[in-house]
Amino acid sequence: MSGEHGVFVIENRLNVLENKEMAVNRKRARVNTGSQSTQGEEHSISQHEYENLCIDDKLSVMFARMSSIEQKVDDCLSLHNQVKSLANSVYQHDVRLRLFEYKSMDLEARSRRNNLIIGGIAEMKGEYCHSTITKFLKDNLQIDPCPAIPRAHRLG
Repeated sequence: MSGEHGVFVIENRLNVLENKEMAVNRKRARVNTGSQSTQGEEHSISQHEYENLCIDDKLSVMFARMSSIEQKVDDCLSLHNQVKSLANSVYQHDVRLRLFEYKSMDLEARSRRNNLIIGGIAEMKGEYCHSTITKFLKDNLQIDPCPAIPRAHRLG
């Protein structure tokens, strides 16, 4: 093949075949793809500048933008997975908290199982609750001898 279109270069960024003279005489402009650049080499291009680019450069811009969007989608998916994991963890903690509440209520109920609450006894200044209960059991309920009372106190 001879002439202007006879020689092709196959080693460009996109592996697109193009004329060797065009590849040698042209430099691609770096464009901002919307992602943050750490090197500071990229600059934004306007719609007008984009329209004046050759097809290879337009493809480069589109692929760079797609790469940026893919990275953002991957970041969103990662955040979504983290949120799901945290939601699951919160749910598990809620289940455990509910279980502990039930266990606490059960223990409180079991600790009160052997309690006896007596109402209607007048309170006197300086009274000793144990002797007041013992006297009440003997006098009012005719329980003698009085059973062992490990603790006695007023409620409220």
